[in-house]
Amino acid sequence: MKEITLEVEIITPTLMGGGFGQNDNIRPSEIKGMMRYWFRAIAGSVLGNNIEEIKKVEDRLFGSQTTKSPFRLLISNKKDLKIEKNLTLQKAGAKYLGFTINVNKERVLNVIKEGIFEISFLFNNNLSAEERRLILLSFYLATALGGFGLRSRRGFGSWQIKGSKVKIGDFEFEKYKEEDINKAIKISIENLISLIKKEKTETDIPVINTFFDGKYNIEIVRQRASSWEDVLDNLGRYYRGFRINPNNPQKANPSDKKATNDFKIIMNAFRENKKSINLVNPSFGLNIQYPSGKFSVELQKENKSLRRASQLFVSIKKENDEYSIILSNFYSQFKPHNDKYKVIVKGKDIIFVNVDDKKYYEYRNNLINFLKTNWGR
Repeated sequence: MKEITLEVEIITPTLMGGGFGQNDNIRPSEIKGMMRYWFRAIAGSVLGNNIEEIKKVEDRLFGSQTTKSPFRLLISNKKDLKIEKNLTLQKAGAKYLGFTINVNKERVLNVIKEGIFEISFLFNNNLSAEERRLILLSFYLATALGGFGLRSRRGFGSWQIKGSKVKIGDFEFEKYKEEDINKAIKISIENLISLIKKEKTETDIPVINTFFDGKYNIEIVRQRASSWEDVLDNLGRYYRGFRINPNNPQKANPSDKKATNDFKIIMNAFRENKKSINLVNPSFGLNIQYPSGKFSVELQKENKSLRRASQLFVSIKKENDEYSIILSNFYSQFKPHNDKYKVIVKGKDIIFVNVDDKKYYEYRNNLINFLKTNWGR
């Protein structure tokens, strides 16, 4: 059995849920879940909408209900892990990004606030070099572009690999510059294509690559700050300001309770009895419900309530006294586009038409430019 060990530092509070809602340990099952997510992002860029083939490769690397995983994760040497009871966020912007942390206290009984630990990958001997690389790089991308646990898309649960001696070619796991992340994606794609070609011909599965076609981007915004909460507070205020008014965004106070543009458009359509409306800010996802006083808005498709998760990911990195916010955003089937949905307002239907892809990328780029211009250096 081949073993590879990485040292990991916790940068922002991590809220991993156990079977009874406790958050008192580093949980391998949640780590594997995020590794699967980022592997699917890579696999989807190669195999397109071929869900069956994506699942075959994923099952081969991570296991399934009928197949045992070909590797194990072992957590050890948990140095100075700081566990807090009932994490309380003090700053308004951080509260906004982590709003479920404040409203679901029973889910945050024990929060892993900071510390260092080791994670060992124990690989079965029958795994190929390509398969081992894909597994390791899935973990790297999970740390680089996302996070682990509750509110991981919004900067919580951010980790980074420290001082690793593990390399794949000239790729070093502890580096998180844009060129390093792009290199990890490129190596992952190359190894996945190699793996596919060993079993399939190109005529069986057309190999494509949508990761570097302009529909995906990474931006790194740096800021000197004294704490992770200062970073999230600043980000939350700018993020909220853009959601309220993307045409003329300003740094906002998240506690002002101003409605976002999407909600105002839905409410106006309801009052004016419109049958068709356009979504303004699809970068932020779509809620199942928009609660607001007298109104309760529900999004439906084929008589099923649904939610579209935001495609904007925020991951926090730290080097000396400087923090980096890695913003990643890419095209996905999970982003609603060119489709019709029902918006139910107090039992009345409004036909909801999502914006096209061009508008989606326009707003995505506007948000990132707004952050870089007003905040980054």
